[in-house]
Formats: sequence, C-alpha cells, structure tokens
Amino acid sequence: MPAEQQSQPARIRLVTWNLGHRTHEVPIRPEFYRAVELLRPDILVLNEFKDGPSRVDLRNMLCSLGLGEMLVSTSQVGHNQVLIASRSPIAPGDVLGPQSPDAHAATNFLHVHHPASGLNIVGMRAPAYTKGSDTAAYWRAIGSILHGAEQRRIVFAGDFNVDPLGQRSRVFSLFSDLVARGWQLPRAAGAWSFASGSRIDHVLASPSVRIAHCEYIRELGGIVLASQDRSQRISDHAALVAEVPVRFARTQGCDSLQEEAAPPLPYAPVGSQRWLQMAVAEFPDLIDAALVASGAIEPGEKVQWRSPIASTCFEEYRDGAALRLLDIERLPRRALQDFWPNGGPVWDALGVSSSGRLLLLEAKAHIAEAASPASRASPASLAKIDRALSQARAYYSPRAIAIWSGPLYQYANRLAFQYLLREVNGLDSRLVFLNFCNAPDVRSPESCKEWEGAIELIHTLLGLPSNLRRHGVHHAYLDVGHMTPGTKAPTSGG
Repeated sequence: MPAEQQSQPARIRLVTWNLGHRTHEVPIRPEFYRAVELLRPDILVLNEFKDGPSRVDLRNMLCSLGLGEMLVSTSQVGHNQVLIASRSPIAPGDVLGPQSPDAHAATNFLHVHHPASGLNIVGMRAPAYTKGSDTAAYWRAIGSILHGAEQRRIVFAGDFNVDPLGQRSRVFSLFSDLVARGWQLPRAAGAWSFASGSRIDHVLASPSVRIAHCEYIRELGGIVLASQDRSQRISDHAALVAEVPVRFARTQGCDSLQEEAAPPLPYAPVGSQRWLQMAVAEFPDLIDAALVASGAIEPGEKVQWRSPIASTCFEEYRDGAALRLLDIERLPRRALQDFWPNGGPVWDALGVSSSGRLLLLEAKAHIAEAASPASRASPASLAKIDRALSQARAYYSPRAIAIWSGPLYQYANRLAFQYLLREVNGLDSRLVFLNFCNAPDVRSPESCKEWEGAIELIHTLLGLPSNLRRHGVHHAYLDVGHMTPGTKAPTSGG
C-alpha cells in the first residue's frame, strides 16, 4: 500500500454552543443551520437546549448536514438539556453527572463515546446556582468526576458558568491542580464567549488528549452567532471551536489511532520569558539541577511547575491567584492584603517540589533587567508597600537604611514576599533568582561569575549581606547553550 494511503492525518473538530433556550422549546432561528454548516463540526455539543416535539425540524436539518448521530441528556420538566450530534456513530457513556437535590446537574450533563476517534466527550452546562454553597458542592462533585476520568481520553466541553482561568474565580484552585496534573485548559482565542463579556465556555482535556486549536466564534459568513443585540443574534453565547488532532493509521486491515506530533510550542519571542518557558516545558531536569546547585532544593528533589505551562498559554500569576496555585487558600498568620496592596509582583514561575517546598522564581537573561522602575503605586498603596519593605529589610539586614522602593524595587519586593511567606507565616518557601547565561537573543552574561558580580552590587546597594541562603533566597544559573534536544542535566554546577 502506498505510504500516503497508510497514514491519514485528521482532526476532530468539536463545536460546543450554548443556545440560550433556558428551559423552554424556544424557536430556533433559521440562521442557526447555516451557522452550523459553516462551523463544520465533526461533533456538535449543544447545551442550554430543550428537547421536545418541536425539535423534529432540528433533527432533520442536522441529519441533512451530516450530523445524523444524536444523543440527548435526560429530560425533566423545567430543566434544560445537552444534545450531542456527530458525523460518525456515538454511544452512550458511563460517566454520570453530579447528583444534586434539584437534579439540574444531571440533566445538564451527557457523556458519549466516539469510537472513530477513541475519544470520550462530555457535554455539560454548570447550573447557574444562586447559592454559593450549591455552586461549591457542584464543583466538588465535578472534581471527583474529573479525578475518576483522568486515565481516559476524554474532553469536557460546554458552559462552565465561571471562568476557571480567571484569577479571582472560585474554582481557580481546582483547575490549577488539574492543569498541574497534565489536564489541558486552553485559553480560547477571542475576547469573550458570553454577551456580558465573560469567558465561561470552555473545553477541558485529560492528559492523554491534546487540544491543538481553540477559538470563540461570534460571527461567521455574515451570520451573528452571539451579540448583545437580541434582535440579530442566534444566542447570547459564542460557539466554541476546538480541534483535537488524531492520526488514523491503518495496519494489516485494522484501524488504530495515534495523536499527531505536537506543533512547536508558542514561546515568547525573546529574553528570559522565552528561555524560562522553554526550560519548564522541555528541560525541567536542567532547572532542577540548577536549583540543586543553588541550594534551593536537595539532590533528588523534583519540582512540579504550576506556571508557566503550555496548557494555560504560559500564564503568569500574582497576588491571591499565585498563592492558590501553590495550594494556599489563605495565609495562616498574616493575610496578604494586610501586608501588600492589590497588584503585587507577577511571578515568572511557581512550583512545588517533591518534598513540599514552595518555589517562587524570578528569571533574568541580561543584567540590565535587574534594574527596574521605582514603585508607581498610589500614595495610600505606597505607604503600605513602604511599611512592608521596611519590615522585610529589617529582617534580612537590621542595620540597612537603603530605600527599597527605588530603582531596585523589583528585586526588593520579591524579597518582601519571601519574608511574608517564610518568616511571618512559617511556610517552607524558596525564593529563586534564576539567571540565564549565553542567551543568543540578548546581551547575556557568558558565565555565572558575571552574574555573581552584578548580584553582589545589588546586595550592596540594598544594604544586604552577600548570601541570603539561610533566609531561603537563592541564585541559580542556567546556560542556554545546554538547552538542546537530548541534553542531560549536569550533576553539579555553579
């Protein structure tokens, strides 16, 4: 058999769309069918959909568009449902929705198996509970379902009614943990999915599945899928399109499935941000070795990086979101808001070691990055910042009198946060300044000795001793020249 016939690349095009029907058989606008045709789904997930006698035309039109395989979640008076339509056969799955007193969680949940791709698809809509306790119970139940499905090739798609990528989201810690375990929660292209301007429609893929593309579609071919204008729109939600690469390989007359090779990750174009993203994604052993050499972790310890990681588009975190990413719901002795105003440091990387140490990392690729503008906070915020910096300065160097809110403010405020976590709250944290050498895209130091000279100067200007290891502050060095495929982490280093 010719090579081009033996392996046929393909992608499953998954479209999930909240139709906004609430709990009634709302008439479906004629433009909906043309929109579905233009969206070209292989699998279509409709949520906030209500089935019933008036849906005969819908079923016929979906069949005419090639989406003749259909399953619908259970029906109950006063509830909406989920419909999944497919171009190839689907079968009912065995994952059931959460149990709740009002049963809305179950009717808004549908699991199907798609044999042609080997994928499991769960269409869902999180009920819009008015009580926070009901919402919390729902997401606890969903968390248990996700944990039980982690070993499957499964995608959850639909209206989550929260933005799990939002740093203030009540489910941020749940999804941060999932992402840390290898689940993929892509940030879809486009500004919003719900007409209010929020991003509440999402796809979540288990570790063995890859989402190659994810996008909100609000207008297509002159058709308004979603808008704030009720007179024009099909729905108040955009359609969410996600593509899952699947390779169909034919061997001895049997079809088997393999994922396509992943495309290159979209790293930042230049500088320390680029090299850190690449190091976390492709060379974690090199970072571990650099951290061991710095004394931040012990030999044999491994770090699980919570950020920056590809599945969250290398998002960086600050304030309470950074703490939640490190599994800290609240600080035990002194609250963050009591110590520092909103808008604190944005951390280049956050991780947890295999022994439970918390890693807060600041990365640099050239010495000029160490200089930063003075704080531009408002007078009230600046007063709180100055108090925090003074307390931290007294902790690290009681006799120091240097002004920490000046040109080395970025370095100083990182030290202040380490003081808050380790000294004030008694947490086993490590602050690491990771310095890259030999970066080809910037004027980078060629050796750790050059960095050590710059750090010595910074410490002198801030009135600090040369070594802060006993306070959990470490300087690590990573040569970009070692970041090539097949590189092994060195057993020791500077």
